[in-house]
Amino acid sequence: MSSASPCGILSLPPELISAVLRQPQLSCRDALSLTHTCTLLRQAAIDSAVWMYKICQQWPDMLQFKKSNLDWFEEYKNINKTHRFCKQKLVSMPETYYWSRVSLSDCHLKEFLDMSQMYDGRGYHYLLIFLKDICSLNFDIKDTSPITELYNMTTQYYATIILDYLNQHYLKKDWTNLWENKKNLTPEKVAIFFDQWMEPKYGKFDVQFNAKISSIVDNIVSSLPPGHPLHSIKIEVRERWSEELLTENHFDGYNCKLLIAFACNILVNKEKLIEVADPVSNTLILRNVVEQKKSNKFFSAIILEAVLRRCGIRCDIVYFPNHRLLLWRENWTKKSPSYLVNPYTGDMKSSSRKCPFARPTENDVEPEFYFYSPLHLLLNLTTFMRDVSEFKKKSFKNAVELLMFLEPEDAVHVFLLGEVYLDLKKDTRSIERSLMPIMRRQTLSVHQLERAEHVLSRIREANNDILQSLTEKKEIKRRKSSVKFAVGMVCYHKMYGYLCVLRGWDSTCLATNEWKVNMGVHHLHFGDKQPFYHVLAIDYTDRYVAEENLVCVNPSQRLEYIEEKLAIDFSHFNGYFYIPNDEKEEEYPEDGSVRAAYRAIWR
Repeated sequence: MSSASPCGILSLPPELISAVLRQPQLSCRDALSLTHTCTLLRQAAIDSAVWMYKICQQWPDMLQFKKSNLDWFEEYKNINKTHRFCKQKLVSMPETYYWSRVSLSDCHLKEFLDMSQMYDGRGYHYLLIFLKDICSLNFDIKDTSPITELYNMTTQYYATIILDYLNQHYLKKDWTNLWENKKNLTPEKVAIFFDQWMEPKYGKFDVQFNAKISSIVDNIVSSLPPGHPLHSIKIEVRERWSEELLTENHFDGYNCKLLIAFACNILVNKEKLIEVADPVSNTLILRNVVEQKKSNKFFSAIILEAVLRRCGIRCDIVYFPNHRLLLWRENWTKKSPSYLVNPYTGDMKSSSRKCPFARPTENDVEPEFYFYSPLHLLLNLTTFMRDVSEFKKKSFKNAVELLMFLEPEDAVHVFLLGEVYLDLKKDTRSIERSLMPIMRRQTLSVHQLERAEHVLSRIREANNDILQSLTEKKEIKRRKSSVKFAVGMVCYHKMYGYLCVLRGWDSTCLATNEWKVNMGVHHLHFGDKQPFYHVLAIDYTDRYVAEENLVCVNPSQRLEYIEEKLAIDFSHFNGYFYIPNDEKEEEYPEDGSVRAAYRAIWR
């Protein structure tokens, strides 16, 4: 009796081979390997339909091109070419910019912009795939071995700068397109645009947000009494409502109030949305609010407005000097009495065009509100983010850059951005060009003119420093026996009680005499003859600290809050201290033995 021969992959029909290749367990690299085997498998492995599935499985952002008439196998090659270009540039950046007096700025990134415009503009999305992958990684490595040249804090630092640059370039175009249809520019579209500007590494949040709001609306519909008119509304109609600003309610006053009560109840009791009294940077990002379920009244109003609009109810976000609230009317056409809606309780308070939280003025008159405006909403979000962010944080820089885009003639924005760029050592030529016409204005106050002159003076001084640095030699720091600590170590300030990371040292104090007097260096036990350390404190400030005021932290701890700024000097935290990147190691070549000695003691 003869046994049946085993069925191999080569005996399968082409459609089954294609089905096997589409399986998510098979990576793009595995599928590509099959093109180097035999003619049959190569024909199956270069099939465009197969590669459309493989690419969209690995990079979901590419789903937007699913209906495009593309050769997807060639697209995979283009993606790889783009990624190789990006990798090559990223790896070379630390050596190029570490020793420079000016950091990576927009003027250095034109080649990335050129690459983004290749492949009919799809190069932008290929770059985003690569850069977001690097920027989203968390580096917490428990050994001293070097990590890859690409996946480390330093390349993540440069990848973030490139991502911000590309993101802002294309978002400016997106805002122009959105503004052309401003009559239907809904609050959540504004908030999602703001999210993208502030946190580009997470991508656009529209699909996830719409899915969440649709889920809430479905819960509302299923909870309503059987006779409620919303049951008869088709899903297609609700989807249309989600894309446009309503001019009127689609139901009578009783049914609208019932819907508002149900919506607020579900947001609080089922979705567990918690109110945070004071806005912080984390609660001004829509993605964070939805995922972490912590919100302030501003974003709760945006979410509730989106829910109610999909239920056929018109609400407006109204603006008071310090509050953003949700307003509803039974009949908008007839301008019937207005009510302010509390998103957490569903309570409605009759509004007489006065802020319910405002204190009466001297004349017992309270400020009136302004109705919804997309530009006003975006400016409010951006101003809030600027006000709650620390000056040296990336969120502050991004907020001021957005304000500059929205109001380029505003002198305050130009001053702020100039100061931010100076602190970050970014190219300031664009600020100088913006300052000159502002200084010629007749409307500037004396204080504004003095500030403009101060910023311009600092810019020109910084530009002179950059020119001088081109002829300077690299200074290699040789240790002396008096230097106790090493770069990368986490220390504690004995007098002021803050944690910090050592970024550099001098064997004696090299500050000016004026600084020494102001800081009281002569009161120190060892005065200015002891080593002084350049440190980054936990509050994000750069400080110059005497050795006698520092003690090494044991056990050490990672200071994630300030890694955004540490990344230019260090590749990762290994559980004991921050490991210098190649450039920092070259500057302090003898510090490695000191770190190793401390680690041996801590074990």
